[in-house]
Amino acid sequence: VLPCILSAIGMAHGTRNKRGELDPNEPYSLSPLSFLLTACWLELWLLISSPSKDRTRLPRRFRQVLFLDVFGDACDDPTEKEEEQVREGLCPPIIDETNEDIENEARAAEAVAEEALGRAGHQLALVQNGLRRWRAAPRWALKEPQKRQIDALN
Repeated sequence: VLPCILSAIGMAHGTRNKRGELDPNEPYSLSPLSFLLTACWLELWLLISSPSKDRTRLPRRFRQVLFLDVFGDACDDPTEKEEEQVREGLCPPIIDETNEDIENEARAAEAVAEEALGRAGHQLALVQNGLRRWRAAPRWALKEPQKRQIDALN
């Protein structure tokens, strides 16, 4: 705003000819300051739009902000959880034929199933949150393949 005000003041105090037109040979001494302030303003926007300086290097600018976890519901990386599930496996171990062993294994299988159910619920919530964010993205910000994928999900 300040560069515009300086330009307006410079033009208002500039000399005019008999027809009221500004003199093209007027020095307009505030003009360089106006351009300098505009350059500083643009540099400020570049500084603001840069990624954060901490270890996470989160994006803070324009289109990338759409994918920032503003709700805090994705507390960890879902790809790490998927790899962990593949490594661990969700099948209970083979049970022995004794009654006590069968009961212990059944309890262990129940615990594994409950844990898998909890993880599946968490993954479902992450997918729903991601889908909600994609649907909230403005259509003009998406590429054609992304638009087709979202339309296919609806």
